[in-house]
Amino acid sequence: MKKLLLISFVFLFAACSHQRIESESFGSLSDGTPVTLYRLVNDTGASVSLTDFGARIVSITVPDRDGVLGDVVLGFDSAEAYEADRTTYSGATLGRYANRIADGRCMAGDKELILSANEIRNGRAIHLHGGFEGFDRRMWRAEPFVGENGVSLLFTRLSPDGEEGYAGNLRCSVTYRWSNDNVLRIEYEAVADATTVVNLSNHVYFNLRGYDAANVLEHAMRIYADRRVATDAFFLSDGVFGVDGTPYDFREMRPIEDHVDDEDLSVFSRGSLNWFVDGYDGRTLRPACTVVDNVSGRCLDVVTTEPGLLVYPCSAFDGSITGKDGKPFERYAAVALETQHFPDTPHRPDLPQCLLRPGDEFRSVTEYRFGVLQDNE
Repeated sequence: MKKLLLISFVFLFAACSHQRIESESFGSLSDGTPVTLYRLVNDTGASVSLTDFGARIVSITVPDRDGVLGDVVLGFDSAEAYEADRTTYSGATLGRYANRIADGRCMAGDKELILSANEIRNGRAIHLHGGFEGFDRRMWRAEPFVGENGVSLLFTRLSPDGEEGYAGNLRCSVTYRWSNDNVLRIEYEAVADATTVVNLSNHVYFNLRGYDAANVLEHAMRIYADRRVATDAFFLSDGVFGVDGTPYDFREMRPIEDHVDDEDLSVFSRGSLNWFVDGYDGRTLRPACTVVDNVSGRCLDVVTTEPGLLVYPCSAFDGSITGKDGKPFERYAAVALETQHFPDTPHRPDLPQCLLRPGDEFRSVTEYRFGVLQDNE
């Protein structure tokens, strides 16, 4: 009798819940591989769309202060468009190493890795975001799950020994969990059978006013960091510095537009900045930043176990790339908030390292928590 009652309860819960996972064709790659679009919908109707090409975020649709749902992520309308794009990495899982490694070379234990150098910057060869065919260019296996307080999608793949020059077979997974309170939790896990380097992240671009809004210059941002990691002309790490008394101090809420063209912060106008998030211990979720748009009333809190936050306000976009609904990617169209280890850490022993040895497990968690401003905020 107890067993029958339990079965009835589960059925009632499923019948009353509005959360679901939908799937549909998203087109195909140039070699004919079919690509699927998955839509995770919670009980409120807010949703996250993901695709198995690049284990990437395609859209995040959340309410504004009036309850109107809007997509707050830049991206494209089809798999074909994502495959054609080789510069923005929109919404993609980055790996094996997000960001840059100088000269495409680094040590992994006692072995030197000769990685693909897919970027030439100021005449110097750089390994960027995993190489020519990084995790963003790969197909992932998808498994959907429905739970009590949300829906999730597990992406898995095997990165074989030698892929883009990396050592060892790397089994990795990315789990996206979408809760009923509009929290997108991303869990990364990886194991390898040889010593290698791993630094996984996501390259999602946010505009809280909507992907089709003009820009994010009026968004305000707070960053929970009293240090930053400076970068040189090659966007490689170049030392850790305090932010106190500098234009890099975002410990209080400040509009993005206040500094994008400031001479002392010119790098913000041409590239990305890296902050060393307070309280890093490799395990604990800590606040990395808060972004607010007073017009829509939407706000976003980013929390992470990672040491770094990379902020890139799309300063290099020039309208030459066309995204969803034919909307060009204009300068400052969105802001990337990438949680990760820092650029070129294999060559920077002063920074948290990314070495993964056999028998160890890489684990990383980031949450994007969406909300709306209250009347007194």
